[in-house]
Amino acid sequence: MPSGDASRRLRASDIDFDHPLFARAKGIYFGGTAKQPLLFKECEAVFARLSKNNTKIFYDPNRFPAAESEVDTSLLRSQLAYVEGYFPNAEELLQATGKPTIDEALTEVIDAGAGFVALKLGAKGCRIKTKDNDFVVAGRPVTVKTTVGAGDCFNATFIAYYLKGCNLKVCAQNATLAAAIKVSENIWPDAAAIEEARAQS
Repeated sequence: MPSGDASRRLRASDIDFDHPLFARAKGIYFGGTAKQPLLFKECEAVFARLSKNNTKIFYDPNRFPAAESEVDTSLLRSQLAYVEGYFPNAEELLQATGKPTIDEALTEVIDAGAGFVALKLGAKGCRIKTKDNDFVVAGRPVTVKTTVGAGDCFNATFIAYYLKGCNLKVCAQNATLAAAIKVSENIWPDAAAIEEARAQS
């Protein structure tokens, strides 16, 4: 393979599961696996292994490339059995599940075993779905400077507050505020900036 193709060549055997960070981690985030065909095939086994240590798995495989013949999207269902939180946008959710509507797709993911889905809705905020709850957190109107990194900012903020023990609504509110700051100011906000934005909203 050409140089610079390390991501596509990454597989489970490249992961040092004996690294002390794995023993300490409360949660682990996996992102972009839709573009990592070798690792994607092995994600179920990776997640199962990590889950044995009670490590929470947070997942955002991103969009599957249209011409990607090496990735079987149906494998996602078995992976989700080990996932605490799944973070797609609407396009990614429909593509990954093959369902015609958002409601059907969300049900598919929860039935597969995911603890919750945090569906990113861009400027409209996000929708949170669990087995027993389904609610929307509205977005914050801002002037867009850049959307680059907004999804990653949302995911990271949500997971950080979730691992602190915050409920899903608080996690979603803080993540939405963080993404709005990232979009409007092109900075990665810290906790103080997020709390300030909460006080102003």
